[in-house]
Amino acid sequence: MILLPDEIIVNIFKYLSSKETIKLIKKLEWDPRFTAIVDLLYQRLYHGRLLIINEDPKQKFESDYELTVDSFEDMFTSTTHEHSLFRTIRPNYVEFKFSRNASDYRTFINTLYKFHTLLTRGSLEVQDYFENLILQVNFYIDANLVLIENPNTLTTIIIKILLELSDNIHLVSKIKEFTIKCTDIGAFYQSKWSNYLSRFTSLEYLDLSQNLLQSSNYQEQEFDIWGKEKKFPDGLKELKLDFNMFTEITKEFITKLPNSLQSLSLNYNTIEMIEPCSIGVLLPNLKCLDLNYNNLTALEPSIFKDCARGFDLRLKASHLDDTTVDQLKILAKKNGYKVTF
Repeated sequence: MILLPDEIIVNIFKYLSSKETIKLIKKLEWDPRFTAIVDLLYQRLYHGRLLIINEDPKQKFESDYELTVDSFEDMFTSTTHEHSLFRTIRPNYVEFKFSRNASDYRTFINTLYKFHTLLTRGSLEVQDYFENLILQVNFYIDANLVLIENPNTLTTIIIKILLELSDNIHLVSKIKEFTIKCTDIGAFYQSKWSNYLSRFTSLEYLDLSQNLLQSSNYQEQEFDIWGKEKKFPDGLKELKLDFNMFTEITKEFITKLPNSLQSLSLNYNTIEMIEPCSIGVLLPNLKCLDLNYNNLTALEPSIFKDCARGFDLRLKASHLDDTTVDQLKILAKKNGYKVTF
């Protein structure tokens, strides 16, 4: 008999789906002759894409192994062989994805509170798992907020989670992708919590769509909230700020963005003006700027004169006059980039 190395066997098992792997485990785990094979099947599951979700999520995500917050925590309290294996096998990456069904308000909030507790008062075994086994994390919240609800409780726990993650020394530098969408966190201490985003030093993708974010809060005498201070970490490549309440893009806002940025999306805001500046100089790596469905009525085409070849400017459903449109088309053709109206 030729015995293959464990690594090769696990790689072969990767051709099985997670459902097929679990089915095979259940078939073999009661036979002592296959103990070693069962362990390798568990390694195939646990070494892949680990997904932590809320109960009854709004949408389904692909994963190699899926747990709720409760079942994830149970992995560190049970003494079974299966759970012991979980605590020692490094996943390729972990995704915390909480997506709420519109009809499920209370359960969703309870899940977020459980996750917050896990961050702040999790067992030493959980903290050790965060520190030593997890290398990359993606984090996603879709609160699916309905306007008739009282959002204060939901908003509070989401901001708490953001702050706790930013202060978690085991996770903060491991988060590559971060999404918080469909909440009203923009209406609560926006100028304060937004400063914590820069702590996520490995962040490459950030989606803050549909959160009532504003350029300025005139009632609280806060002006150019996103331009006064640096909000985003160096290394960020993609930033989505769609479906918010931005009314302007100032030179300071552009200046404070990381020059690593490749894609900036501000679709479906109420942007009326872009302050004169050189976007191509301030954001030399920018490949795509989405400004579809805004209230732009006046725009200085020279803002884009230094944008590199291949740049993609999207201005669908703007209110620009024909002269400005023609000037932008001429500039785009001259510099070798694309503009869409």
